Amino acid sequence: MKRITTIIEADADGTVHLPVPPELRHGKLEITATIRPVADANGSLVRQRRAAIEQLRRLGGLSREIPDLEQWQRDQRADRALPGQH
Repeated sequence: MKRITTIIEADADGTVHLPVPPELRHGKLEITATIRPVADANGSLVRQRRAAIEQLRRLGGLSREIPDLEQWQRDQRADRALPGQH
């Protein structure tokens, strides 16, 4: 049995990839995991994410509310000319 302690950043789809030592890379493994957010030097992850979202809103990248979500989705998916096409 080998104990591994590591901090892993989750991929965008929510998966994580655990580095396995070479001697354990063949065959089946039993893995027990404890998942909890890790605070960084500037505070908790939740506060950091909220601050980033607020900054995007201030810069005009996010609105607080989308009145008609279906219309917004249609607008986002509208066909556009590719670069170099007219």
